[in-house]
Formats: sequence, C-alpha cells, structure tokens
Amino acid sequence: MKKENYKESPVGLSLIELRSHPPMYMSVTEAAIYIGISERTLRSLISKEVIVYKRILGNSDGRGRIIIRREDLDRYMQTDAA
Repeated sequence: MKKENYKESPVGLSLIELRSHPPMYMSVTEAAIYIGISERTLRSLISKEVIVYKRILGNSDGRGRIIIRREDLDRYMQTDAA
C-alpha cells in the first residue's frame, strides 16, 4: 500500500514530485496541488486576474487549455497569499 504522500495526482505526478520538482509550466490541477489550494479556488483567482496564466489553443471546446508558470505561482505565494 502506498503512503498518502505518494498518492498519484490526476496528472500522473506524485504529490512529492510535484512539490519538490515542479515543472516550469503547470495545468490548473498541477498548480492547485503545488500551492495547496483547490482547483475551484485557483480558477477563481485566475478569473479575478490575481494569478497570471496563458491559454493554449487546441481543446475541442474551442476555449483552449490554461497553463500557469511556476514563477507566477511562486510570486503569488510570496506576495498575495502572505
């Protein structure tokens, strides 16, 4: 049985890997895990333009996929969340 810390995230990275070696660009799911908030809260921060993001075109719904830079999440953690 796996320990809770090694539980797989919905994107396939373990929680420890995501927090200790985060990728430069993250999906909403990854970013929420990285900063320790829910996806819903993160989407709210994005819609309020508190966290900077980019939209990558290519989804079948025509809206695209949201990606967030690690440095923008780190900046949020150091300033707005403190």
